[in-house]
Amino acid sequence: MFIPNKVLKFWLILFIPLFIALGYATYRHQQKNTTPTSVEQRASLIKHIGSKLPQLPLKNTSYKFVSLNHSFQRPVILDFWFAGCSPCIAEMKQFSKLLKEYPGKFEIISISIDPLSEWKNSLSGKSSENLSFLFNNKDTLWTHLNLDTANPSSFLASSLNLSQYPSYFVLDSNGTIIETPQSAVKYIEKVIGKKMNFTHFLWKSFTSEEGWINLLFSFLYYSGLFWSIVFLISWIRILLKNRNSH
Repeated sequence: MFIPNKVLKFWLILFIPLFIALGYATYRHQQKNTTPTSVEQRASLIKHIGSKLPQLPLKNTSYKFVSLNHSFQRPVILDFWFAGCSPCIAEMKQFSKLLKEYPGKFEIISISIDPLSEWKNSLSGKSSENLSFLFNNKDTLWTHLNLDTANPSSFLASSLNLSQYPSYFVLDSNGTIIETPQSAVKYIEKVIGKKMNFTHFLWKSFTSEEGWINLLFSFLYYSGLFWSIVFLISWIRILLKNRNSH
């Protein structure tokens, strides 16, 4: 039986596993900040699209009740969270960066379900949780509110079908729910930032650590794919040529 060139065989054996490994690594990298939401939760939230937000007993940092049943100047992302929720904190840590990256394009209202005193401690830097970024937050388009009710989780389960956190609702300028994304970060990047031009994309890629990582993963992934195909085709051609010669 004809054995292909050893060098060709070596590179083929090398690149196919490398391509598979890089594909998996790229997938894991892209999924790093996604928010896990069950199919049931997703279905229960989608049914609110097209409707107004129900009246919620919300208090601001001055302990005054506020209402969200009004018009807005831009799309609003409602972020329901609590201090012990690691996925909540992971997403919130990226909000300031995104507000600066897309200035004036959207605003965020983070609604805590923690007890009022614990919530205030989180915002003042007194919390034991890793929430110092909230204390240092100076973004005018990021508002913090607290759901002031005896049992916030039960209240939200009955009024908005929330069972997992973080949970997000996107409101249009009229206060109508238009989306219930799994991840606020990915929604902002893919939907609100979708009109980002190529120059902006390059600038973002070359001026941020995450941008460099994405470029590196993309380069390695597509390079592995390209060379895997090249060597596979070459190997097949040699096999066919050898068969025809007989």
